[in-house]
Amino acid sequence: MVILTFRLPEANIFSIIIVMKDDKFERWVEEAIQALPWVFRKKLKNIEITIKDHPPLDLQKRFPDKFLFLGVYQGIPLTQRRVYHTGSFPDRITIFRDPIERVCSSESQMRRLVHETVLHEIGHYFGLNEEDLRCLNLKLTKKEK
Repeated sequence: MVILTFRLPEANIFSIIIVMKDDKFERWVEEAIQALPWVFRKKLKNIEITIKDHPPLDLQKRFPDKFLFLGVYQGIPLTQRRVYHTGSFPDRITIFRDPIERVCSSESQMRRLVHETVLHEIGHYFGLNEEDLRCLNLKLTKKEK
């Protein structure tokens, strides 16, 4: 397992740590973050992005009707934080490798799904709920056509 800390050229310190096996998923996660506009990237503070093979059983038990977990955000969204929210543990985004590999039939599909999943979970960090994210994804999908 590798812990990678990287810096953005525009900032002195970049507060994201990626914990994972050394492979293509690492690059895809970093690409997804780098693709964010700077105005959003600079707001990513005290957040850890982890890649694991499988979702934990306790997560699956808490949400038994959820068919497939590709990723999960754990933390307090920016929209719910108060002034006293300092010095806390990092928020965490976890991307699950095996479910992504199972639903994709090519490497390019996996790369795209990793990007979409990272952006989806970052959306939760910024306070978007599932409905907000579905609407946003629908709008983006229509624009691409």
